[in-house]
Amino acid sequence: MKTFDVVVLGAGPGGYVAAIRASQLGKKVAIVEMDKMGGVCLNRGCIPTKAVLKSAHSVHELQDMKELGINIKIEGLDGAQAVKRASGISDRISKGVSFLMKKNNIEVFAGFGKIKSSTSLEVKTASAVEVVTFKNLIIATGAHYKTFPGLEHDGKRLIGAWEAVKMETLPKSIGIIGAGAIGVEFAYFWNAFGVDVHIFELQKHLLPIEDDDSSIEVEKAYKKYGIKMSLGIEGVRAVNNGKDVSIFEKVAGKEVEHKFEMGLIAVGMTGNIDNIGLEAAGIKTERGFIAVNPMYQTNVANIYAIGDVSGPPLLAHAASHEGVVAAEHLSGKHPHAIDKMNIPGCTYCQPQVASVGYTERELKAKG
Repeated sequence: MKTFDVVVLGAGPGGYVAAIRASQLGKKVAIVEMDKMGGVCLNRGCIPTKAVLKSAHSVHELQDMKELGINIKIEGLDGAQAVKRASGISDRISKGVSFLMKKNNIEVFAGFGKIKSSTSLEVKTASAVEVVTFKNLIIATGAHYKTFPGLEHDGKRLIGAWEAVKMETLPKSIGIIGAGAIGVEFAYFWNAFGVDVHIFELQKHLLPIEDDDSSIEVEKAYKKYGIKMSLGIEGVRAVNNGKDVSIFEKVAGKEVEHKFEMGLIAVGMTGNIDNIGLEAAGIKTERGFIAVNPMYQTNVANIYAIGDVSGPPLLAHAASHEGVVAAEHLSGKHPHAIDKMNIPGCTYCQPQVASVGYTERELKAKG
């Protein structure tokens, strides 16, 4: 049995940054990860998504060259190559994170971690089960897709973002349910590579958490690109028919059926809190996430939770800073609390959208 000052459960952008900061502050640190180093962000989320969006942006740049007096013929669009390039970038960065663990003397446990008590964790690796003890634990297990009745992922024709970013053979058509950052970014990539794209959203605009003016500009651009949009609909559900997908939008009390080769369901995330042993340590949760104070402490004083598992905003750069706050606090430092209104958010479509603070709509609601 090994003992550490700090054990970090999850090696995403929150977890690995927390581990490095704790090590820099003189702590003996271990990190537990059941998948690749870098978590969802590096391997199935932020990084590969931005890489394929670069490919999409290049397609549009070449098409716009005519306005500069340069006539270029695009001989072909290879979606598989764009996805392979993105995967290669993710692999290189993930190896870089592994190097950072060695450089900072952080012991890595490759396996599934489950909390056994407020001072111990069980790690199930490919060959054994090992128990490690700790003075402090930082939970950084991330989040996964939300599922609603009629909007269930099956990983085949009804997929989520993680399957989407690995999909080398692009469909001829796809319906996207949800017009947040994930849905809007994938719509941009697939449309640029010749896929017939249709977005479905219950709210009145694309990117409903952004300012309406920003959303309207994106909608204008997407109409120009030929992306179809059903916005402000009353309801939506999806069915895998085997050979294709039916997406039913509800308008004026009636359902209208649309058929596609595939469907992307991007309607939100919830924390990875199941089966990690929260009950064994008496850790409280709220609305699908671990409840924390401004220093990211749970109700159990020596256990912290950071990143997506601790709730919105579900952003990689926020998770990294939360990791620093937690590591410094458990080390006896006095970090300042994060003002969530100062955390910027971005959507990497074209035109790109970035924001910080309240939207006009939110300010009006506050009077």
